[in-house]
Amino acid sequence: QDAVFARAVRFLLERSDAVTAVSRFLADRVPAWFAPCPPVHVVPDFVDIRRFVPVAPRGPVVVHVSNFRAVKRSADAVRAFYLLRRRREAELVLVGDGPGQAEIRELAARLGVAADVRFVGEDPDVARHLSGAALLLSTSEFEGFGMSVLEAMACAVPVVTTDSGGVREVVDEACARVAGVGDVEALAGLADGILGDPEAARRACSDDVRQ
Repeated sequence: QDAVFARAVRFLLERSDAVTAVSRFLADRVPAWFAPCPPVHVVPDFVDIRRFVPVAPRGPVVVHVSNFRAVKRSADAVRAFYLLRRRREAELVLVGDGPGQAEIRELAARLGVAADVRFVGEDPDVARHLSGAALLLSTSEFEGFGMSVLEAMACAVPVVTTDSGGVREVVDEACARVAGVGDVEALAGLADGILGDPEAARRACSDDVRQ
C-alpha cells in the first residue's frame, strides 16, 4: 500500500506465475490496489504447535506484540492498559521494536503505569512471552492476517483484538473478544472480563482452537 513500493509491487504482480495472500480479506483488496491483477489464491499462515504450547499461567500478564509503527496503534494498548490498571493489578509486556517505541514509553510514564509496563524488545522467540500469559492485546488498525493472534490462541491464551481486517478470519469466538479500532474503553473492558475469571477464559481456549 506504500506508494514508494507501488511500482515494484505492480511489476512483480504482472510477472508472477501465481500470487498468494494470507487471508481472503487481503486477497479481495489486492485487485483494488493493483489493477489489473492476476487471480489471488488464499494460503493462510500457520504456527508450529510444537513451539506454541499451553503452559501453566503466570499471573495477570497482558502481552502486546508490535513493530511500533502507526498502523499497530500501540498507544491504544497502553491507554487500554491504563484503564485496566484502574480496576485491577496487571502487567503489560510489549514485545518488539520500532520507530514509535520512545513515544510509547513516554505515554506510559505520563499515564503513571510505567512501573507495570515492560519493554522486552525484539525477540524471535515470541512463544516464551505468550505462553502462560493471561491475554494477548492486539490494537492494530489494519492486519492482513494477525499472526500474533494465531500464536496466542495456539498457546491457549485468550485474545482481545480490534476488528482490523484479516483478524476476523483468524479469531475463534471461544478464545477471542473483538472491539472497534481505537475503542480503548471497550478493549479495557474486554480485558477486565478475561482477567476477572482467567481460568474460565483459558478453558475456553481449548484444544479445539489448536486444531
